[in-house]
Amino acid sequence: MLLLILKQTYADYEDDLEKLDESKCDFNKSFNLDVGDIEVQFIDYDNVVTLTEKIYDIADNITNYNNLDVTKRLIVYVHGLFRDESDMSIQWNNNVFKNVPNIYLMTINYSTYTKNLKIAEMGKAVTLSFYIGEAIGQLLSILNSIGFESNNIHCVGFCLGAHIIGYAAKIYKEITLEKISKLTGIDPSGFCFENQPMEQIRSGLADYVEVYHCVAGVIATTNDVADTDIYFNPSFFVQPGCDVKDEGKDSGVCSHVMCLMFWLKSVQNENLYQACVLDAVYNGKCNNTTALAGYSNPGNVTGLLMAFTDK
Repeated sequence: MLLLILKQTYADYEDDLEKLDESKCDFNKSFNLDVGDIEVQFIDYDNVVTLTEKIYDIADNITNYNNLDVTKRLIVYVHGLFRDESDMSIQWNNNVFKNVPNIYLMTINYSTYTKNLKIAEMGKAVTLSFYIGEAIGQLLSILNSIGFESNNIHCVGFCLGAHIIGYAAKIYKEITLEKISKLTGIDPSGFCFENQPMEQIRSGLADYVEVYHCVAGVIATTNDVADTDIYFNPSFFVQPGCDVKDEGKDSGVCSHVMCLMFWLKSVQNENLYQACVLDAVYNGKCNNTTALAGYSNPGNVTGLLMAFTDK
């Protein structure tokens, strides 16, 4: 059911994508925009505890949490751009990570700043993305100061969230002089960022940066930007399960959402996706499997890979 709702949420925007105007994209970082209403959830599955607070206040709650174990891995999830998707994808993350041992999940919900934006106003979200990332980077640096080690932090971002975690990692490094262990970008948005290489999620921002691609164009970037860029399936513009012509919708938005679904499936099944270098793909199959794709990707292979999903 959640998948169907997410597909429809994105498909509702399909007819308006042509209204996007990149001349209104502004990467100005001198506005000092206030993003203090971002909601953060810090989830301790082992003790069935969720701490919820605004982004500038959550660090105190975490620091004073009696059962805090800073040796656990910290997974940070940042949602995508469109309205309604934020709460739903955060809930799905909450569900898939609940059986993963020795982690905390921290979700970042910035939708209060973007949920009422129309397509023609999406440039405003792009401007906000730096300030959201800056606040996340500052928060993570505080958590580092109380014991969370950089090599135990993994940030995951979908759509616009992929670029936001890039900003967060950059700010984190400026404050701590260390790099976050891993960034995972899931179908990073293409609008505004496509031709701005220093604003995108990219290699070098963390010890290891991986990006998953499902569809190219206005919705998602066509750029190979990471240590490893992994393409889901050879049907790049129409992912399995996204033949939505009967609904009168283009499959691009569906394929974009499926990227998140594919990756989340891998959280509870580490061997779900076997990837190979693009040159080893023949007749829609991998001739030589070289790496795991998805959550359990160990980060020991770089370059361009392809992973195949079940239908």
